[in-house]
Amino acid sequence: MPFILPSRIWASETPPSDRLGVGFIGMGIQSRGLLNSFLHEDVQVLAVCDVDTTRREAARKKVDEHYAALPASGRPGCAAYDDFRELLARKDVDAVCIATPDHWHAIVTLAALRAGKDVYCEKPLTHNIHEAIEVMKAVDANRRVLQTGSMQRSMKEFRVACELVRNGAIGKVERILCSFGDPAVPCDLPEEPMEFGLDWDMWLGPAPARAYSSVLSPRGLHDHFPDWRLYREFGGGMVTDWGAHHLDIAQWGMYTFAATQNQIVVVNKLADALTAGTYTGATGGLMLYSPYAGPTSVTATFLSDRKSTVDYADVFGGSTCISDAGYAKVGTLLNSK
Repeated sequence: MPFILPSRIWASETPPSDRLGVGFIGMGIQSRGLLNSFLHEDVQVLAVCDVDTTRREAARKKVDEHYAALPASGRPGCAAYDDFRELLARKDVDAVCIATPDHWHAIVTLAALRAGKDVYCEKPLTHNIHEAIEVMKAVDANRRVLQTGSMQRSMKEFRVACELVRNGAIGKVERILCSFGDPAVPCDLPEEPMEFGLDWDMWLGPAPARAYSSVLSPRGLHDHFPDWRLYREFGGGMVTDWGAHHLDIAQWGMYTFAATQNQIVVVNKLADALTAGTYTGATGGLMLYSPYAGPTSVTATFLSDRKSTVDYADVFGGSTCISDAGYAKVGTLLNSK
């Protein structure tokens, strides 16, 4: 018997065998938006993964219904997994989209890179500096493509604003003030009864063991961004939420990204280790440091070689890192556990 290909395959712009096979890890509100976008790209969504049964099955159903209604765009048969390692073991998955809570980002990203997958991971890419360094090493070692999501980089108004600043359209910039809210705090949420259908141990993963709270992982298809990001064990508060966006744009507009490797100085007890004053880094970056609002918050003003300043307000305290970027001789405040 001859094997006859259906007409939809011949009519397709890209043969199914040439499409990238994509898997999704973490199916909360952010990933649902990403999934909807990918379903309209020239890829095949092969699998989804989430520790919540309701979210996992809803994502699988969405994929299959989409391909059933539009057969030229792909084929039904999406798999659903509780454990991301099962998804990564599939040879037909070429790339993964990671939108888990922040404390899982680096572990899933590293596993995906080592499994030979290209990766798109939501910001912040990692939970601390050590993880970021390991991710960079894994990208190089495994020769994979990695992109971290920062939506404002893809929005026209921010790009145009940065181009205007860089080209002197608004004159000499003396100061940029970034304000984005409070740092993360230790998690002290009360225990709530567990519900069927959630693998809570897997949700916690590398974080310290603690009782279930619906604030951290609301069940089902919630329509809001959960507040796990406000607690230090799982996120970086508004510093790694809106701060990751606003500080990025400030640096983008002021040429403050390093072309050479940064020197990183780790300060374990910020309030005890630093006093108000001026500090000069090995690459020449000049930092003016002054504590405010107690020992857990600082304002750091960085002077670049363009004689402009960037104020990082509402910065987390406790342990932190200070890095001098060699290109523009400007410091960057980074998070570290």
